[in-house]
Amino acid sequence: MLAGCQPLPQPFAPGEQQRNNALLELPGSAGVLVLPVTGVGDIIAAALSRSVAKALRAADVPAATSGGSTRTHVLQGWLESRPAGGGNVRVDIVWDLFDGEGTLTGSRPMSWQVANFKWDGGDRFMLDRLARESAPEIAALMRRAPPAKSAGPVLRIGAIADAPGDGATALKVSLATALRRLQFAIAAAPDSATLAVTGVVRTKPPQAGKQEIEIVWKVARADGSEVGTLTQNNTVPAGSLDGRWGALADAVADAVAGGIAELLNRAESGRGVAAAPAQ
Repeated sequence: MLAGCQPLPQPFAPGEQQRNNALLELPGSAGVLVLPVTGVGDIIAAALSRSVAKALRAADVPAATSGGSTRTHVLQGWLESRPAGGGNVRVDIVWDLFDGEGTLTGSRPMSWQVANFKWDGGDRFMLDRLARESAPEIAALMRRAPPAKSAGPVLRIGAIADAPGDGATALKVSLATALRRLQFAIAAAPDSATLAVTGVVRTKPPQAGKQEIEIVWKVARADGSEVGTLTQNNTVPAGSLDGRWGALADAVADAVAGGIAELLNRAESGRGVAAAPAQ
């Protein structure tokens, strides 16, 4: 139905300075209530939450670990840690942002490797570093408009295969957020979806320090019949996507979300698939 969509920004994202400036474009005067992180002891959970609130305030985002109102966003961190070898611990956190009514408005997965003795001891400088690196990602979530009610199709973001690094998780979260901004409903359960979006990431062997990346997205109906496919291509520094994708996943998702909306608009008259409401 649709051979391809616009090429990805180079290299999948805007420049660092442009991205940092955009972090302060938050809606109104909304602040964020930072809850204690789950999945870790109470002392580290509370200390990390305080560090995140402090890092957000340093980025001009009103943040606190107590109080709040119906205009306040609520940030919940879900943490897992496991041995990483060499005296290190791998720390994975998913930051979930909710609006004042308890609706999930965005998520951001992040990962680090830290020294085991620092993690077990709740080293303050280490926790502050994790918080400082998380703050721009959380602020980026806050500046996005909350999801609108949708009368269109209900989409399910399915498997994203063969992505290096944390790409499978990061792309899934970012695409759901990008589609919500286009007023698509994202299924809470697989059987509630009318359409499924899946992806495959293909990487070619590095050459001269560069690597070709191709992402093929497929949109299918609940009965398995295909609506169409979209393909994104780009060349990036070799190995640059082997770790955390971060804002790069947002750029990929933003680029393809518009293509998905266009594809469904084209399919609407032929097979009765509802189009995305106009922005």
